Amino acid sequence: MLGPDDLGQVIVLVLRRKLDDKVPGDQQQENAALPDSIIVGASIELMVGVKEARTISASREGRGTRYILRTSSKSILEKLTKITKLTDGTEVEIVHHPTLNTVQGIVYDTDTINKDENLILDYLKPQGVHAVRRIRKRVNGAFKNTPLLVLSFHGTTVPDIVYFGLLRKEVRVYYPSPMICYNCGYYGHSKKICQQPSICLRCAVQHDVPDGEHCVNPPNCLHCKTGHQTTSRDCPKYQEEEKIVRLKVDKSISITEARRLYAEENKRETFATVVQEQIQQQLAAKDLLIATLQQQVATLTKELAALKEALKSFSHSQPPSPHHQQNTTTTQKPSSKAFSSTHVQQIQPSQTERLSRKDQSGIPPQQEQRENRKNNRQQCTIMTRSRSNKRHMEFSPTEIAHHQGKRTPAPSNKTSTSIDAESNNGPGTS
Repeated sequence: MLGPDDLGQVIVLVLRRKLDDKVPGDQQQENAALPDSIIVGASIELMVGVKEARTISASREGRGTRYILRTSSKSILEKLTKITKLTDGTEVEIVHHPTLNTVQGIVYDTDTINKDENLILDYLKPQGVHAVRRIRKRVNGAFKNTPLLVLSFHGTTVPDIVYFGLLRKEVRVYYPSPMICYNCGYYGHSKKICQQPSICLRCAVQHDVPDGEHCVNPPNCLHCKTGHQTTSRDCPKYQEEEKIVRLKVDKSISITEARRLYAEENKRETFATVVQEQIQQQLAAKDLLIATLQQQVATLTKELAALKEALKSFSHSQPPSPHHQQNTTTTQKPSSKAFSSTHVQQIQPSQTERLSRKDQSGIPPQQEQRENRKNNRQQCTIMTRSRSNKRHMEFSPTEIAHHQGKRTPAPSNKTSTSIDAESNNGPGTS
């Protein structure tokens, strides 16, 4: 619910020095600067009151040559427009801003696609509309109407709806395209007021193209020096200008103030963006290193498994060589079980001969044969010890074959004693 002193929307005023028609324009520009902000603030407080002055939103533009004042109060608006002189005697004037008190909205209506724009304006004037413009598009070299209408409203706020007869039409905020000069290719002004030399908007080169013909040079942007035309919407410069236009419309400020705010915000974002990009690069490098190491580990694991399989298959398919078996047999050391009573070991006569030979000259043949049998028996038998630390007599394989079927003599001390007695007795004692 609006109060009696509330306008329902913000009105933008501009405070500037009073222009004198007798003074040349260059001199007026030099003398256009206003006094400091304390003098300006004291003058407004004196006129409207201290409390009311605090409700006014103020900003400075044009290097201090003008102040932008915003208020939604009827009484404050009337008092501000009556100020003609500051406290230091500087003559000023406060008037409505020429551009910031107008906003634009876009409406979609198919019923009025072929209706004259002036007739639509006459019908919408009671709803605060003071200008109507239809958006057209080029089809086969000719312009055709579209159902889109751009409506200009008095004030700083776009209404939510407008009435076309009994139909309610939604109004959306209209963001105009960035203004580009089709003569020099730079943004911010139109071709009508351009004083720069003309260039080709396709290749950004100064050359004349005959009417009805197109440039055959490869496209080159004037701003970013890449392979597209100067007017391309993919250009970073166009996208930057588009953001500035949106900032101007949303904050209801001039295009100059919007450029300044965008530059300040872009500086802060640039510092934050640089830090964030550095962090992202470090994280990406670490992720890449981890992925590389994981891939190397997986490759080595596969190679190791393949090598194990190859060794396993090779060991199964390759039989042991005879030389290897012989070396294994000869290098095996006899264990303690080799000297048990159940095993037989063949001993060479040269290794078992331990008794001293006696002079056998003059011995009869019968006694010589008896001595030979005794010596052979001594050579083929040795005394061993089993696990029970008892002596056992072992025979060579040839002796075992000779005594097959016969009773094996018991391992006792009597055997060795009888042998010694036989050797000492003569031939007649047998």
